[in-house]
Amino acid sequence: GFLSVPMRAASDFEITSLANSITLTPGTISVHVERGSRTLVIHALNIGDDPDAVRQGIIDALETNILLWTRGPHNIQGAAS
Repeated sequence: GFLSVPMRAASDFEITSLANSITLTPGTISVHVERGSRTLVIHALNIGDDPDAVRQGIIDALETNILLWTRGPHNIQGAAS
């Protein structure tokens, strides 16, 4: 199903890296980026009963690591967490 994921990623590079990381994950694809609300829409084959767990998994496993790489450990605060 479709799922919206709030992003802390802000730069074109961060957003592209996150979207590509999601698309490279088996069973998922990035569908749309809503820059104004900092939201990424994805499609996942297996969301299961807990879409919030899927969102948090994307934030924890993918986005946080991208932001650590691009900003460093002291600069990854943002809207989503």
